Amino acid sequence: MTAPPPAAAAPAAAFSAMDLCPQIQSAIAALGYKAPTPVQQKVIPLALQGRDVAAKARTGSGKSAAYLIPMLNYFLLHARGEHDASGPRGLILVPTTELADQVAAMVKGFCKYSQRMGVVNLCTKSNMVQQQQALSQGVELVITTPARILKPLPNLAADYLHALKFLVVDEADLLLSFGYQDDLRALMAHLPAASSYQTLLMSATLEKRVSDFASKLLVQPVYVDMTGAEGKHANLTQYVIPVAGNDGDKEKFLLLYFILKLRLIRGKIIVFVNNIDRCFRVRLFLEQFAIKSVVLNSELPLNSRQHIVAEFNKGTYDILIATDEGGKGDLAETLLEDEDEESSDEAVPGEGKEEGNDAADSDADIKGFADSDDDEEELKGFDESDTESSKPDDAAAAHDHPPSTNDADEADLVPVADIPEESMDIIATPASTSRRGARRQDQEYGVSRGIDFHHVTAVINFDFPATAQSYTHRVGRTARGGRKGMALSLVLSDPTARVMSVKPKDRIDEHAVFQRVAAAQKASGMPITPFVLNRAQVDAFRYRMNDALRAVTGAAVQEARIAELKREVLRSEKLKAHFEDHAADLAMLRHDKPIAPARVQPHLKNTPAYLLPSGVKEVKVSAVPFHKHGNRDNKRKRKTFGGGPGAGSKKRRKDPLKGLKL
Repeated sequence: MTAPPPAAAAPAAAFSAMDLCPQIQSAIAALGYKAPTPVQQKVIPLALQGRDVAAKARTGSGKSAAYLIPMLNYFLLHARGEHDASGPRGLILVPTTELADQVAAMVKGFCKYSQRMGVVNLCTKSNMVQQQQALSQGVELVITTPARILKPLPNLAADYLHALKFLVVDEADLLLSFGYQDDLRALMAHLPAASSYQTLLMSATLEKRVSDFASKLLVQPVYVDMTGAEGKHANLTQYVIPVAGNDGDKEKFLLLYFILKLRLIRGKIIVFVNNIDRCFRVRLFLEQFAIKSVVLNSELPLNSRQHIVAEFNKGTYDILIATDEGGKGDLAETLLEDEDEESSDEAVPGEGKEEGNDAADSDADIKGFADSDDDEEELKGFDESDTESSKPDDAAAAHDHPPSTNDADEADLVPVADIPEESMDIIATPASTSRRGARRQDQEYGVSRGIDFHHVTAVINFDFPATAQSYTHRVGRTARGGRKGMALSLVLSDPTARVMSVKPKDRIDEHAVFQRVAAAQKASGMPITPFVLNRAQVDAFRYRMNDALRAVTGAAVQEARIAELKREVLRSEKLKAHFEDHAADLAMLRHDKPIAPARVQPHLKNTPAYLLPSGVKEVKVSAVPFHKHGNRDNKRKRKTFGGGPGAGSKKRRKDPLKGLKL
């Protein structure tokens, strides 16, 4: 905040050794935190000293707690004065609504034994009026995305954020990239001088270019790079299956069917795809074989996404098919990679980095703020030389990706009259079903970054990500909290291969991206090894895969998307009052029949015994009869006379004709 102390704080091996108030210590114990993680050992003492910190640590290493503990500790030890400004003393910026909800839940846990602390999460579904009232009443902490905080600020005092003591930028490499810079520049106009508040930047992948913009937020920061101290990720095993041929996409469906049906991977699984159509196509394909799954994408309302994540964490679903089409971040990361490659190609031999540097640092995707042999170093004089030259690129990216707003997108709506305005985003229909062709998707959706899915056994990259950063964050959904996990990637070897539900301009050269990722992982001591399968056994399932794919047509995919949105409309709490007044609209939605549903083929549900490899038992999927336990005994009782004990011992009535005497 002000001038830093002469020496950095030493790492603390236990929470009890940290200078934390009793309320925070009790909450840490109640949450089950036994010992601080390596990044918490380094960051928390530095933050308690008042230092600006930029931390880089792997996914699932406890970065959120590393910035929440010192910030909340400060709020509890330094009560707000009567004459202090009413604005928030803490501002946490996150890229997605899902991450905002997770951070808000963690704040609630750490404040368990403290007095009621005013916390506002602007990423909830409350309307603007409610948010405005909450902010004006005085709060300690605001959790938001950059675009969300900009909406109420014009209606608040000009110095509303001048009481700020902590600014946290979570997933800093994404928020400080091209797609979010316009929002951040507008926000910085409302912030006080950087020397008056403490800044904490956190991410698993910090880019070198990030420092150009971050220099305006940081004052003599300490850079903590835990990638070397943490060592290789021993709990994460990474596999790859190369898929060759022009029909490689069909091969992906075959491999996914073979692996899931035979349960070669067991437990909770997240399957990542690159767009919404692919998400529903995979789900409909798996349904042909009675493999149950649930989809998660930006087209679903926020409440539904929160419910799906909660149910997956509770174990209601075992397979989650998630889209990773965040939008801004992918473009920004791709541009960064391309520019880094061009700069490396044009570099003069003998200049630049020394040959003795770590091989992992040679990959621009894995590189941090600056090269250093130490885990910590002061960031002195951020390089501003590229700032001017990058302005055209920034403007072009901003033109293609304007600041995210939830009310800026147009959508085709289900034809019902007088629907409340705040409920309009719930009933948007897919673009291909209308002439306008505009999809209403949440631009602040994202599950590959920061979200803590519980007990995930494996991550399957059905579609390989566009960048190495995305790969790092995807596989980071497993092997968290000391548990073991695996990542399996299906990679197309042919860049010209036909991919279903993907336009030619949106295709990704998966093989080229995988080569960069594999080189970086190998350099860090975590090689990606081949996942060996018996190809003859896989080919035996091919005809069943073809039968299933023929049933999953493009029209069936669109019908599935519409059906999913209709279900959300019928479940909506906000629309209950509307449907009570307009019964005809409710009847229309309930009785609207699909035009081209996916054809169900019962013979695909069970796998014939002759197809199963030796040692694999056949698992039959059959309908469960709707009978209560013990019905069979009741039927037996009904056959007896009276149903009581001894009723079956009564003698039968004699035939009167047999006893007739002439």
